[in-house]
Amino acid sequence: MKKRINVNARKEAQEFVEGTLNFGEYEISEAGNVITAHGNAHRDLPNRILSSTVWRVQISLLFCFCLYVPSLLGQISADIPLNQKIGAKFNFTYYFDSRDYNTFNIFTGVKHLPGGLEYWGFTDIHAAQSDATHRFDFTRYFMEYRLIYTIHPEWVNGLKGYELEAEFDDSGQVNALLRFGVTYKHSIPLPWQTHGGLRWRIHPYESDGNGYQASLLYSLPLTAKVKITGFADYNVVENAENRWVIEPQLTWKLNGYLNIRLEFRYNGFENATKNLDGSGIALGFGFLS
Repeated sequence: MKKRINVNARKEAQEFVEGTLNFGEYEISEAGNVITAHGNAHRDLPNRILSSTVWRVQISLLFCFCLYVPSLLGQISADIPLNQKIGAKFNFTYYFDSRDYNTFNIFTGVKHLPGGLEYWGFTDIHAAQSDATHRFDFTRYFMEYRLIYTIHPEWVNGLKGYELEAEFDDSGQVNALLRFGVTYKHSIPLPWQTHGGLRWRIHPYESDGNGYQASLLYSLPLTAKVKITGFADYNVVENAENRWVIEPQLTWKLNGYLNIRLEFRYNGFENATKNLDGSGIALGFGFLS
């Protein structure tokens, strides 16, 4: 596999408690992790995102099969009511980044799937960085999708909050990546008499054999309409410097369908790449389904 692009712009803080490829010329850092788009490559973006190859289909099938056996076990356990309805959520957010590019984020979450599975994921479509004239022209993307299976407490001596997780990342035709690991989530009391949530994750296996990842995700409500969410990913990379990817976010819910987000973004992979700035602030306007 060629050197991968690992721009982990995760948005898992969205509802987690309840539950770039570049299409033209590119630049790669010494660690071989990040690119930036140039030229008119964005014209081919829709066709390239929708195109598929045999190997990509095979990876997707493997990803879905990874939790097939525990899914059957969960179905048999009857721990999940048979009449529980599947719940789906779709969020759309448009961001204006201080580094002169825009991002369109599509978030999808589905709960109570057969076998006790939960599906979660997002796609970020970005314009090229530091190009204010073309900040509305999308040239690159990153997508991340997960299958999550809750480990039943009776299987682990009564312990609650543990999950198995399989993650599929993709930022281009030669940059697909699978991760497998375990998560632990729990609530925490806050001084203003409410509760927040934390999720700790470890992905010891990556399909490219290039390291592993540990993460902390959090959701901390301040009021009924304002909350702080975010994540911190620590990426261990073989034969290169380890990198942080961090995104705390302040969200103000205007009503049942609209919100405003203020997000700080730090990406250690971008920061190590020539002609890219790894730090920025983004203002987003979201629509909730």
